[in-house]
Amino acid sequence: MLTLQQIIKKFESKGRKTDLYLPKEQIIECLNEINNKDIYNREVAEQLLDQTPSQIQNLKVIAYRLSDLAQTMIDATNILQDKIKKANAQVQAYKEYRLKIDSQLASTSPSSDERYLYITIIQISNIQLKIRYLSCFLNLVLGQTSHVAKPIQNHDKFNPEFNVEFEFQIPALVPLLCIQFYIINESNTQLLVGQTTLQLQSLEDSNIKELDLAFKDAVGREIQTEVKLEALIVLNKHQHLLSQKQKYDTKIFNFQTDIKEYTDDLNVIMRPFSNDSADDKERQKLQIFNAWKKKEEQKEEERQMQYQVLGENQNQSQQVLSVHDAPQEVQAAPIEEDYFESDQLNHGIIVFLLYALLTMFICFAKPSFMDFLVSYGMFFVVLLDQFDPSHVKLVGIGLVASIFYDMIWLKQYHLWWTSDDENNPEWGLEAINLLRFVLLLTYMQFLYKFVVCYYLYHFYKASEDPTKQYKFVIWKFEFRVGQHKNLQVWQ
Repeated sequence: MLTLQQIIKKFESKGRKTDLYLPKEQIIECLNEINNKDIYNREVAEQLLDQTPSQIQNLKVIAYRLSDLAQTMIDATNILQDKIKKANAQVQAYKEYRLKIDSQLASTSPSSDERYLYITIIQISNIQLKIRYLSCFLNLVLGQTSHVAKPIQNHDKFNPEFNVEFEFQIPALVPLLCIQFYIINESNTQLLVGQTTLQLQSLEDSNIKELDLAFKDAVGREIQTEVKLEALIVLNKHQHLLSQKQKYDTKIFNFQTDIKEYTDDLNVIMRPFSNDSADDKERQKLQIFNAWKKKEEQKEEERQMQYQVLGENQNQSQQVLSVHDAPQEVQAAPIEEDYFESDQLNHGIIVFLLYALLTMFICFAKPSFMDFLVSYGMFFVVLLDQFDPSHVKLVGIGLVASIFYDMIWLKQYHLWWTSDDENNPEWGLEAINLLRFVLLLTYMQFLYKFVVCYYLYHFYKASEDPTKQYKFVIWKFEFRVGQHKNLQVWQ
């Protein structure tokens, strides 16, 4: 292992002071002196100097310190060793994928006419901030086949990544794939946030298609959350597996080429500063590595032969297996949903009803159409399941506007209290009792609207959580509101 002191001692052995600033050509000349056997690779030297702190001398010459260059070399060797390690891990992973493909190739036929769908779930994006959950997952359903996709560990709560792939055999007369997005809340209950569908007719054979599908809630409204995926339909699985195997072989070759380049650059940096004993150790390590690599290749060939034999045995066993031995499908059981009952929300319904009754009586003499619209909006929240923050906010804006309208109206018509035939010929003295009644109710409703605002605010806060459902009982009639009132959640 190359150390900083080892590099500095090598520079000092050639009579160089490591704390002095030297121009680039003198440093490259010093590297050539240290590398006795060959000229130091100039391209690698310039790359190292580009990453080394420098100083401009005489307004033209860029100078470097050998001590800074030594630290850059240590950093470069660490980076290259890390890249080699990661590339070797990728090569090993792709070799395992290739072995699985070899085992599947043994069980498929080149003349098969069965269609397959390959889905890669990449990410879910734009999960609303108000949705709080412990974990989430996707349920992919095609016909009678379903798969569950879970996000990676330590995922982002608002944009979780999945990076998982699934294979579906496409049954006849099934036109679409259903994708359901579930969350598990703090009470350990599974709730369906939304679902979307993928039309299989929109996909082309052997062409990967990237899609962003928006989820819809239980009443068919689009939410902001989307799923990003890649879809591929394959008409011949055998040919697809062959192309996948070729793709993995190409990736393995590219990674092995990168490993060779990283190793060459690492040797260029380390060789001039390694002593003879270290060179011998490196040669021994290289010999051990080559011997281990040869054994691994032999083991891989043996595993391929075993997979081929296993695939042939599976084909024979599938032909012998009768229809009566096929496993029966287990149907999922429904999960009962929890409906919440809130005293404040129930009291709010009574408050809204009194507000509507006051509006009806006031309309005997005052054109209070805005109050009628606000009343309709309040009852639409429950009766038509408009339990949505945007709708409740719109009703609140109308209620505030009606308060300002009352202030303007009362300023103009407060003299109705002393109405007679002269100052109010439109109504006259005979209508004074009606006008006084309407004025009194208007003052009462004006103050009462602030109570309505209080309960409407609680409705707004409750509607911000789309995972909760509420149940209201008005006389003997029951109303369920929320995005899941007509939804059955399946496990």
